Amino acid sequence: MRREETDGVLAPDTLEDCVWRMEQCRLEIEKLASSIALAEYEEEAGPARLARLARSVQQGTLPGSQEADLALEATTAGLRVYRRPLQRARDRTREQPDQER
Repeated sequence: MRREETDGVLAPDTLEDCVWRMEQCRLEIEKLASSIALAEYEEEAGPARLARLARSVQQGTLPGSQEADLALEATTAGLRVYRRPLQRARDRTREQPDQER
């Protein structure tokens, strides 16, 4: 991580970057925890049942159950983890002045 200092004070961009990275780490830990919970459930219920659940998600016929909640939680956590860096890159691209003008 780059540190920009002016008279011993961190620049606001550096602080913002640090906060963003900490939040990203928290989301990655949440995703890992939900993936572990889903894996533990698969071990208990068996892979065939989890495969049926995955098919029902694709077909839009998700039953209300513990495994459905776990699968949804794992998917949602994954989206949060991977969406943030993409959005951040888009925002940074928009903030940069257009070189061709």
